Amino acid sequence: MPADQGPVAGKHVVSITAFSKTGRQFPAVQPAPPGQMIDETEQYIPAKFNKRSELRVEITEGDNEANFPLTSE
Repeated sequence: MPADQGPVAGKHVVSITAFSKTGRQFPAVQPAPPGQMIDETEQYIPAKFNKRSELRVEITEGDNEANFPLTSE
């Protein structure tokens, strides 16, 4: 990501999210047109990788690369 859009140097918590459709729909709220339906989605990445993230990274000046292989238990 471009430096002007990325994090500043220092230590950061990393949050990884991903959603999937549940197969259910519900009515949209305004300003959506009446009768429009929205797909319900659910977070399928465990909370330890987002809401209660245990992932950390330290960003330094210059180029940085961080990989976070996620494994299921």
